[in-house]
Amino acid sequence: MRVPFFQSPWKFDKAAALRLAEVLSSGSYVAGHEGEAFESEFSDWLGGREVVGVNSGTDALFLALTALGIGSSDEVVLPSYTFIACLEAVVRVGAVPVLVDSMPESFLPGLEQIEPVVNSATRAILAVPLFGDTTGQMNLHAFCHRRGLLLIEDVAQACGGYIADEDGVHRLVGTLGHAAAFSFYPTKTLGAAGDGGAVGFDDPAHAERCRALRNHGLHRGEHCEIGINSRLDALQAGLLRLGLRNLDGNLKRRSEIADRYIRAMTDLPLLCLPQRSFGNAWNYFVVRHPHRDQLRLRLATLGVETRVYYSRPLHREPAYLRRFPAVRLPNSEKLAEQALALPLYPAMTTDQIDCVVDSVARACGSSLAAQT
Repeated sequence: MRVPFFQSPWKFDKAAALRLAEVLSSGSYVAGHEGEAFESEFSDWLGGREVVGVNSGTDALFLALTALGIGSSDEVVLPSYTFIACLEAVVRVGAVPVLVDSMPESFLPGLEQIEPVVNSATRAILAVPLFGDTTGQMNLHAFCHRRGLLLIEDVAQACGGYIADEDGVHRLVGTLGHAAAFSFYPTKTLGAAGDGGAVGFDDPAHAERCRALRNHGLHRGEHCEIGINSRLDALQAGLLRLGLRNLDGNLKRRSEIADRYIRAMTDLPLLCLPQRSFGNAWNYFVVRHPHRDQLRLRLATLGVETRVYYSRPLHREPAYLRRFPAVRLPNSEKLAEQALALPLYPAMTTDQIDCVVDSVARACGSSLAAQT
């Protein structure tokens, strides 16, 4: 059996085909009714946050920072072990990225990594609940509140994840900070059939500015500032409205698959599994292994497709080193050498899940373990 790393839920969805046909027949293909309807429905799902649809998660990060007024000479703290869009957004607004290491046994930085680099120039923290893991989001929220810092949440990999606040109330990730950036790239928990994104704000004034910025700075008939072209495509918005209806069920299915993986793989030699964590969206199921590349090759021969997130932490990327001094962040570097994402998506069949479990068990057999 072959198990692909990802399969889009839209591949055989008749309702999606009908929705696309409706949008095409409407003649309105950029933002328009579908875009406004999605913004309204997503806002309701987030509990009333002001939502602005944009054309990608990358632009969502850039527009969130810009709308909040972050710019030249401001320092923004962010993890090194994450996708390069986070670094790009900070650099594009003219701010200074301050990269921090992950915790020794986690894909996420903790306050012990973040607090030492915060100073008078620090304006914001970019919190990234990587792979869907929401642990630590509440601590970052409380820390930013104490220190008077802006909190921007990059929810690209954690849409639908949640935390419990100090009163025990469940709160969705993306509703904690001053702004939240969402990506609807096809592999996300809420995925489109192409690029798409959104920004959520706690302040309507920031959302109003973002709406102007995404449309060439146009506000009330005047181009009030230099903006960009980043409007959400109506075809994608139409699909996202359907996807939003299925999101809770898909999140439940992701959690069930992750639980099956954890139960079945707990005792495999040298394999380090992600921990069960409260509110995890399980966008990706990422394991660690000291012989990651050999494990990946062996799984491929058994028909299981995998992916590496991320082969280099940001502080080792040439794009960073051309602009900023080299730093050493050993935990992030180790993660980049060991992390491997296994297939996990709602459309997986029981046979496919069993195939992944059996293949990982075979691949982690005695000959691979003997390489240590």
